[in-house]
Amino acid sequence: RDSSTSRGLGDVYKRQGITSLPDFAFYGCSALETVSFAEGSRLTTIGGSAFNGCTSLKELTLPQGVKTIYGNAFRGCSNLVSVYLPDTVSYITGGAFRDCGKVVLSVAYNSYAKQYAISNGIAYVER
Repeated sequence: RDSSTSRGLGDVYKRQGITSLPDFAFYGCSALETVSFAEGSRLTTIGGSAFNGCTSLKELTLPQGVKTIYGNAFRGCSNLVSVYLPDTVSYITGGAFRDCGKVVLSVAYNSYAKQYAISNGIAYVER
């Protein structure tokens, strides 16, 4: 689960047709630097604490089709500075980005993700 393993994550998930990244999938993987999702990924759900404590993760682009991000999914990702949230996101729990003080969310105009960022005091850029 180090950065060399994470580079092919999207391809693995696309090939296997996986739609949900399970709870605690990469919990505490402090060496995880990048995560890629293949074009056409069928991922719809990021489980609770999936990336909790991934302190080396800096940027993340979630694929179109992701709808739900559960509790503490990115908690403690202290170096996370940029997360692209696709237009399809329709539910994020309040603590999903807890202790991510540097993060800026990229959100669609007038989207659920924008309202989430505003309601939770998280910096965002609108695209």
